[in-house]
Amino acid sequence: MLETIDIEDLPRPQKRFAKQFEKVNQERVKEIFAKNYKNHISFAVLIGLVVGIYWYTMYSVKQETFLEEIDEEMAMQNPKTHGHLAKK
Repeated sequence: MLETIDIEDLPRPQKRFAKQFEKVNQERVKEIFAKNYKNHISFAVLIGLVVGIYWYTMYSVKQETFLEEIDEEMAMQNPKTHGHLAKK
């Protein structure tokens, strides 16, 4: 474990170096938080896009009736083999 020390107890050149290091570290932390924020925004946008595409696909497929029309035509043409597909 590292021992914690008070910066004010250090000699003047080391004190200046420690304060400079703290300043650089604070800037680094700000950059990390900015990137993290941008990543969260990007994630939210992508999730929204995926959910929107999924919803639109399900909505569009639910409206399709061409398979039902084909089933009805087959039932009219071949009632013996496809009679169970006829509309009741």
